[in-house]
Amino acid sequence: MRILIVTHTFAPALNGQAVFSSHLAESLAARGHFVRVIVPAIDRPAFERKNGIEIQAIKGLDLRFIHKDLALAFALPGQAMQILREFQPQLVHFQDPAPISQILLWAARKLHIPTIATHHPGPAIWAPYLPGENWFVQRIIAPIIWQYFIGYLNRMAVVVSPSQASMRMLNAHGIRHPSIPVSCGVWIDKRSDQVPAHSYPGLATINSANRQSFLYVGRLDPEKRVDVLIEAFARIKNKSAYLLLAGSGASQESLQELVLKYRMQERVIFLGRVERAKIGELLAASDVFVMPGDSESLSIATLEAIAAGKPVIAANAMALPELVQDGWNGYLFAPGDAVDLAGKIDLMIGQQQLWPLMAARSISKAEPHTLTHAVESYVSLYQNLLSQPLPQPRPWLYPLPRWVVNSGWMLGAAQWAALLIILIISLVMRNHPVVAAPLDKVELINPVVIAEIKQFLTLLKHVNISNGQANGLLSLLRNLH
Repeated sequence: MRILIVTHTFAPALNGQAVFSSHLAESLAARGHFVRVIVPAIDRPAFERKNGIEIQAIKGLDLRFIHKDLALAFALPGQAMQILREFQPQLVHFQDPAPISQILLWAARKLHIPTIATHHPGPAIWAPYLPGENWFVQRIIAPIIWQYFIGYLNRMAVVVSPSQASMRMLNAHGIRHPSIPVSCGVWIDKRSDQVPAHSYPGLATINSANRQSFLYVGRLDPEKRVDVLIEAFARIKNKSAYLLLAGSGASQESLQELVLKYRMQERVIFLGRVERAKIGELLAASDVFVMPGDSESLSIATLEAIAAGKPVIAANAMALPELVQDGWNGYLFAPGDAVDLAGKIDLMIGQQQLWPLMAARSISKAEPHTLTHAVESYVSLYQNLLSQPLPQPRPWLYPLPRWVVNSGWMLGAAQWAALLIILIISLVMRNHPVVAAPLDKVELINPVVIAEIKQFLTLLKHVNISNGQANGLLSLLRNLH
């Protein structure tokens, strides 16, 4: 099959959607399918072949000043038609309702190409960035966002959700056809019990002292509720336990300040961004995995933890109870409740004799979520979709004007209107989005960056190199504006 995958985030990004999209594309290519991925042109060439797949980058807005993985690609209707006619996909698989997805969905329907969508995020993901107690947000903004999501999904031939919880959420918000739950999948045969335990660099002192280590892997962003985990850790009775935080994000600075507030610098370790190849070793080096997020549509990080044979403490919210059974392979705590979480951490520390049993149960819990099973499910959905006739558009009671029926220009206008709103918001926030095009890496050089470079070059004069070289560079930099 010729499959086009459209996503606003892709490897090497480490968020769940990027990890899933990468695994799916590479697994499909390994099975002999022709796969092309459409992504925003942020630090990417216009076209590349990697791990058996084609990656085509489309110009867009670099919005990483809002979120480190956020970029929105955009295209005019004619460009969208050209993309599809050039690759000639048998179906298009969308991962999100970004502007490029909307215009390619319109083009695919015009060309009678079947479409399928996997629903990853929801308004709950963005809730922490909005004033949640605001009546206007709750009663006006959130319903509008949901209508946008559901309207986009209702134009698909097939909608897939990564969990039963996500499926129920979509059905409750009025999706036209019930969504199909298919796990994002994980490499069970690469679980971390194949790596020598306690082997992760930098953690030898923790493990040699026989202290319990609790691990979180994921983004350090507001919706992940890592602040609740830190506050809970400050309340536990066993002060010899360690908390390992692997990841980076918008909340990292505030989380570090929270650790300083509770004077836990020696017990809470920020590991920074960890390469995916090292996550197995990190899981092997830790004792218990913790997921405090309460808006997880699946949580690939938690899925990888149970596949690695780890006891897990997780929030009793969204899809997490599908992976963690309270008292069986871990414990669930009330979402956002640091006191309850602290109690579950103390309970876990006091039941170390049960950890091997919980580990075995976690592995069995992960068995239905193998990546092989997930890919086979998608291939089956693709084949079933291609074997069915495309649904015919609903007839209108009265003939509509041609400019309304051929509404590609309206989608293009909507894209640009949305991007204009983003630009206005960014100016109000005193941030500067970058319009990124393929091939050329676009960077912002502002006065702060220039000052830092000047300071670096000044220091460079004092090291063992030619002072003339450093002075020359500094002289050139003074003329930079």
